[in-house]
Amino acid sequence: MMIIIYLFIVVLLTGFLVDVLPFLKIIKNVSVLGKKSASTIQATNISDDEKQKVLLSCSLGIFKESLLIAFYTLVILGFVYLAFLLGDYIEPLSFDKLVDYSITLQGIAVSVIAFFVYFGAKKLYGKFRV
Repeated sequence: MMIIIYLFIVVLLTGFLVDVLPFLKIIKNVSVLGKKSASTIQATNISDDEKQKVLLSCSLGIFKESLLIAFYTLVILGFVYLAFLLGDYIEPLSFDKLVDYSITLQGIAVSVIAFFVYFGAKKLYGKFRV
């Protein structure tokens, strides 16, 4: 039972972390840069030299945003790894037990339920807060 509670809490905290990190802002920035690149390519009133400069800056911007996504993903993975390692300090748990349980059908079900509980509670909080 302790492993279920611990996994539930880890997934709740991971959901919070994913929610706090600015993934949507990064995706929006990549989308804007992609649209700017496409409109630059299609523009007929811009010289090829200017197009190259604009496309190079857009490509660099997309690359930077992609690095941010990779960094935030590593932060999330690091948090989960650290949380599983901290499970060693709780008596009946261990890193191996947590990993083994989290890839079972029950572990996946607990993770999905925790995910929906977090975002459901967030939605309810947003709806009813004063």
